[in-house]
Amino acid sequence: MKSAPSQFPTLKVDKRKVVEAVLYILENFLGYSQYDIVKTIFLADKAHLKRYGRPITFDNYFAMENGPVPSFTYNMLKPDFDFQKEMGEDRPFISVPDAKKPNVNKFVGVRRRPNTEYLSETDKEVLKEAASTIQLLDFDQIYRLTHEDPAYKEAWGRRGDAARAQMKLGLLGADDKLINDLVYISNHAA
Repeated sequence: MKSAPSQFPTLKVDKRKVVEAVLYILENFLGYSQYDIVKTIFLADKAHLKRYGRPITFDNYFAMENGPVPSFTYNMLKPDFDFQKEMGEDRPFISVPDAKKPNVNKFVGVRRRPNTEYLSETDKEVLKEAASTIQLLDFDQIYRLTHEDPAYKEAWGRRGDAARAQMKLGLLGADDKLINDLVYISNHAA
């Protein structure tokens, strides 16, 4: 008998795909903050999972004070992320601190175009849709949209005193069989 998946299975994030997805977003929507980017990735991963049976990035999501956060993406966007060590390349995008908001960086340029060979047509379609949604909303609207997500609400509600709690894939739209498949795929992809 096959056992049910853990409540919190860990996916092996596709780091290269995260980089290319962020570059794809920035190619179309320069000026986004790290907040805008992580919310775009969240909406895109969730929509792609529901429509096509897999997330785009395979990142692991955590409920944090400002909403759902893809863990690797969030860390990768920080100015002190060691891109050379982690990805074998120089930081491919340019960010500057936002003078009006502490701890916020605006992404104002890219050093290269995205390698779209890493992104399927459906990845690009859903990333554009998610980025367009984020572009239309202000901070408060994005906050409300992402904080109403059932996976976020459940995780945030059980976090206790912790600053974050892992979100359940099942509440993001994956049933038990799909969760097992996603864990397998993420750990055995080329």
